[in-house]
Amino acid sequence: MKKFLFYPMMSLIFIMSHFLMSCNQDSFIVSVESGNGIRGVVRDTSGKALKDVKVFCLFYSYTIPVNLSISAVIERLSNREDFAFNLEQNFPNPFSNSTFLRFSLPTKAFVNLELIDKINNEIVYEFSDSLQAGYYQHYLRNIVDSLQLKNGAYLYTLNALVANDTNYSDTKELFIISNKSAPNSITNVHGQYEFNYNQIFEGDSVVVKFANNYTYTINLTNMVNILFEKEGYEPKIIPSTLYPNFVLDHDVVLIGER
Repeated sequence: MKKFLFYPMMSLIFIMSHFLMSCNQDSFIVSVESGNGIRGVVRDTSGKALKDVKVFCLFYSYTIPVNLSISAVIERLSNREDFAFNLEQNFPNPFSNSTFLRFSLPTKAFVNLELIDKINNEIVYEFSDSLQAGYYQHYLRNIVDSLQLKNGAYLYTLNALVANDTNYSDTKELFIISNKSAPNSITNVHGQYEFNYNQIFEGDSVVVKFANNYTYTINLTNMVNILFEKEGYEPKIIPSTLYPNFVLDHDVVLIGER
């Protein structure tokens, strides 16, 4: 019996030691109980619990991408008729508030673009129009802020229907990393926050694209970065490694702005 208990106990000890060694003025405690993710209490330097602290999961990134600011919504970049049906990777990706969707049509078609929340499979944005052959870009301007989308993965789909009932469809994934989004969690009157492990998209691949032609891929793991923000306090980013079937208790101290 002792032999079978040895390896699970060693794994638990390893996880606990990993987090305890990373402590500074914040605290990490591993709780073995029903649930997933991370939770804790946010306080100021006097020990007072802070209500309404916004908690954003930045996933693999420590930084928030710069937001684009232009006015165009749908724009025909070329009226050539030798394009094939194609849906490109959005850029920039990931993005903080605005992004471009580019696609091409070889003939006139009725086009429908949908942006879908990957967690709950809900359509959060839709655009439809009848378009001539050509190369197009659709600019999703301030879509994160205006729709209060949460950080994470979304699917975008292009459906194009032509007169002969030919239907083209393609789907790609885009990723939001922002502090203009709806927070992944907000502290309550006791300063408590919680973030669920099941929302970290472990195993997904993010196609990073900041220019027209250059892309590279990052595979998401269980390592995330969590941003805590409250007006009047300095923002704080906490790196964390989350595990299924473990709840990490992580209390955070925010310092008032000078």
